[in-house]
Amino acid sequence: MRGLPSISSTESFRVRRWDAVVLGGALPGLVAAVRLAKRGGRILVVEEEEAARAFQGPREPFVLSEASAEGVLGACLRALGIPLIEQRRFASETVAVQCVLPDARVDVGATSHTLDELVAWGLAKPEQARTLLLALEEAADAERRAMLTSPVVRSARRLSRVPLRSRESPPSSGRPADHPAPARGLPSEASAAPERVRQMLEGLVRALSDSGPLPPSPEARARLLGSLLAGGTALAGADGGMRGLVRRRIQSLYGEMRTISGPIRFVAAAHQPGIALRNSDEIWVGRALVLNAPRSALARAVDQQPLPDALHVAPASLRRVSIHLEGTRDALPECMASRIVCLRD
Repeated sequence: MRGLPSISSTESFRVRRWDAVVLGGALPGLVAAVRLAKRGGRILVVEEEEAARAFQGPREPFVLSEASAEGVLGACLRALGIPLIEQRRFASETVAVQCVLPDARVDVGATSHTLDELVAWGLAKPEQARTLLLALEEAADAERRAMLTSPVVRSARRLSRVPLRSRESPPSSGRPADHPAPARGLPSEASAAPERVRQMLEGLVRALSDSGPLPPSPEARARLLGSLLAGGTALAGADGGMRGLVRRRIQSLYGEMRTISGPIRFVAAAHQPGIALRNSDEIWVGRALVLNAPRSALARAVDQQPLPDALHVAPASLRRVSIHLEGTRDALPECMASRIVCLRD
């Protein structure tokens, strides 16, 4: 964030320094905080008080899967140093998500269960369903291997420390030359599926990608859809969900977490970026400033003009509104799954 205003010599501030200051309490930034701290950095995570008090459901992953030892989530938990007793809170479930169509209610999860559901609801013939699901399984496995064998994941080192020849020559997978790796991306069987199944898959991708600003790549689509076929994962007895697990890890070992109320200013102290708080004589700076929140939300929290270049966003043409209702599980139909995606015509 170049161009931040420097502290005036006439102003009296107490500057507190960290190696990295993370603005926002969303899960991606918390993971980044742990990764930076495990490399020896002192970390401060700053969260808005109103966001910390709000309902935390929308900030949790919609679907968890693959918490087993060989799964991506399991590998992430180990990389974050989550204690084994906490990892055991993750329990496998047959159904990952229930897809509600105008005339069907399809449980999507373990491959054999999903196959039975597609056939029972008349969405696909048995052989069609089997071919599609096996292709999605294989595509997801290719994406899983690509993620877990990435040099960044395997070495857990900064890219700048990786020898140049390592970047030019990716590590061998050990697969013979006459057995090439399976093609990555969404398999052709997905586009050849019956129309109602294609509509269901597209709806699941939209839900799992959280309606992001950019459409998911073919590789991401394969990963999202294929991960469902491993079944769901429930996190039992863990206060605060996934964010709670990572927050506790940061607070106990890796750094500090603070909440703020009121506007902030972005400033620089000794060429290091940081924030100044209203009605406080402290400035919090770091060698790195991690923006872990939408730029529009950060811009609303800033009380200074002109805004830093990093916070400039185009005016929004649409606004997303979420309505959350809380009730007892007994009030819901017995056949309703824990996670539901509703699709309309």
